[in-house]
Amino acid sequence: MKSRMEYAVGLDLGGTNMVCAVVSSGGRIVFRKKIPTLAGRGRSALLSRMSALSQDCVAQSGVSPGKIKGLGIGAAGVIDHTKGIVRISPNLPELTSVNISEYF
Repeated sequence: MKSRMEYAVGLDLGGTNMVCAVVSSGGRIVFRKKIPTLAGRGRSALLSRMSALSQDCVAQSGVSPGKIKGLGIGAAGVIDHTKGIVRISPNLPELTSVNISEYF
């Protein structure tokens, strides 16, 4: 019998650190990794770092990428969650006015 378990990736963005986790549909954390945000390196580097961390977490989790059904990103500030746009981020001004959903 095939497993129907599905997974999601959660990415928590902080001014100092970012944390990524792969979580099962049952709520179990399969893999978690924390790295420095290094936001001072600029917008492009920050977005690349976010992407690399999420890809690394999936790879290290052992979960098939085809079983990942979503990605959630949390950040402080004013976020337009329907469009995926960071309007204002006090902790990460590099992300102000960035459409993160287009990037991912």
